[in-house]
Amino acid sequence: MSSQPNDWNKEYVVESPEAGDEVWFHFEYYWMASGTCPDHEVEIRLDESVYCAGIVSGVPGGYTVTVCCVSSWLAAAGDHVLTGETDTNNNVSEWNESNNEIDYEFTVEGNNPPNAPSDPNPPNGATNIDINADLSWNCSDPDPGDTVTYDVYFGISSTPPKVESNQSETVYDPGVMEYGTLYYWMIVAWDNHGASTAGQIWSFTTEANNPPVFGAPNPANGSTGNPLSFTWSIPMNDPEGDLFSWTIECSNGQGSGANNETNGTKALALSGLLYSTTYIVWVNATDPAGSNNYTREWFTFTTEEEQKPKTKK
Repeated sequence: MSSQPNDWNKEYVVESPEAGDEVWFHFEYYWMASGTCPDHEVEIRLDESVYCAGIVSGVPGGYTVTVCCVSSWLAAAGDHVLTGETDTNNNVSEWNESNNEIDYEFTVEGNNPPNAPSDPNPPNGATNIDINADLSWNCSDPDPGDTVTYDVYFGISSTPPKVESNQSETVYDPGVMEYGTLYYWMIVAWDNHGASTAGQIWSFTTEANNPPVFGAPNPANGSTGNPLSFTWSIPMNDPEGDLFSWTIECSNGQGSGANNETNGTKALALSGLLYSTTYIVWVNATDPAGSNNYTREWFTFTTEEEQKPKTKK
């Protein structure tokens, strides 16, 4: 057995490989005898499965033989044994470790998926959320150097549809949401190796839209002694600042109104009223820019008595 090659050098090129990395195997040995090395087989095994093998011939004495292999398969995570072996008798045998067989143990690191998305904002189950709010969350990956992207699911269904794919930011703008609506959302985190982690389905409810409110009318409700011609007015205010439409109608048939109005005092000019008559004023304000909520109230006033001329006695 003195003619067998010996003194292997071994090298595993990839440092701390992850599952799926391309793997390079690099072994070297040299022929110490002065004559030409007999034809012999070189074999590389991974976990006792032959990965590559071939016949080496015509190696002069004192020359080095380099064996390189590239693995393009996806190495599984875990511990592995890489074995290099040479045989001058043209058939593979188990040689003792002091001579022509070298075992090299290495570990392929498994890729960990991203951590579950957390810390939702709005918080899960929150209420009275602004209809212009953005969605945000926190997420990380346990493997150093991995990058994470996100799919966003959002909607009014308890199994929300996907609305955004492969975004790198941890903030999503859903646009202007509806008032008083229950929304559901979920984040799926992906790393650059194709592993993913789905977060839980979160929910929140947006703020309710309030209809316009009325202030005190002028003249006051139920007032008496009002002239036969005057301007009746009332403050109107929408709590969210939405545009609204309004009408003021009097039981004498006169009325006024407008659309897309802002907060302020609205008025109706009255004329031709009768003496000593009680009139009803109906006021309506509708919030079409929000939820079509409306406020409707009615008020009364009474005109002055007719002053009869005094007669001389």
